[in-house]
Amino acid sequence: MGPSARTNPDASRLVQRFLVDDFRSKGLLEREVVLDAQGATLVESLNQYEPELVGTPAGECLDRTPMNLRYPQDEYCAPTFMKLTASEKRLFEGEATAGVISRQVFGYDGAGNVSSFHDEGDVADPADDVFATVLYGPTQAAAIHCTGAPTEITVKNRSGGVLRYRRGVYDASCNLTELHSRIEGTAEAVAALSWFREGSPWAGNVERVTSPENHLGDAYWVEYQYEGRNGVHVAHTNDVHGYVSEARYETPSPPTRAPGPRT
Repeated sequence: MGPSARTNPDASRLVQRFLVDDFRSKGLLEREVVLDAQGATLVESLNQYEPELVGTPAGECLDRTPMNLRYPQDEYCAPTFMKLTASEKRLFEGEATAGVISRQVFGYDGAGNVSSFHDEGDVADPADDVFATVLYGPTQAAAIHCTGAPTEITVKNRSGGVLRYRRGVYDASCNLTELHSRIEGTAEAVAALSWFREGSPWAGNVERVTSPENHLGDAYWVEYQYEGRNGVHVAHTNDVHGYVSEARYETPSPPTRAPGPRT
């Protein structure tokens, strides 16, 4: 299968190439190029992937799979997670060679979460590199196997200095209740969130968000109420200043008759 292309109203073109040579990676974007009206390259993006087997191969699959596959039976019969390991962007801006190349590299934990992130920035300038590590799985929600919620994020520069630090506290339902953001030294700004509990028609929705305190010890907060029984849309908010906002939503009515064919 050749690359797919789209021509924009200004005559620029977007050309994309997707992986199709392996059932595990089929449909993943491998290369994307933006061309100007004259066909000169403006931006090129490249993605790299790597398969990782998850679990053990299913015995029923191994018993019934032909032996003449292009890859081992284990790879065919076990669940596979395709990891995006690197993403690169090249800025040509119509020139023959890229003026700037940026690159990002990703690492993953056993649950498939991005656990490490290396932003190389301008590849030609190592001094602007940034490194991030992410921890997941709040112990408070271990009983419900909440493995995708980040509990700690640390961002460092190449020399090891901490640029950003965030820490999350969760309840037993894996709702974020506190967000700790380091601001200077070990000092942290803490935002708090509360959630509607079981029994409420809005259970699982955020009820109140309280921002970190300012230098006077005051904190801004806002409370939410939702429409209907499913609580999809916010219908009412009120905040620390007494301001109230309300919204109303129409519920589409079912048709009273089905239109028939016209003659």
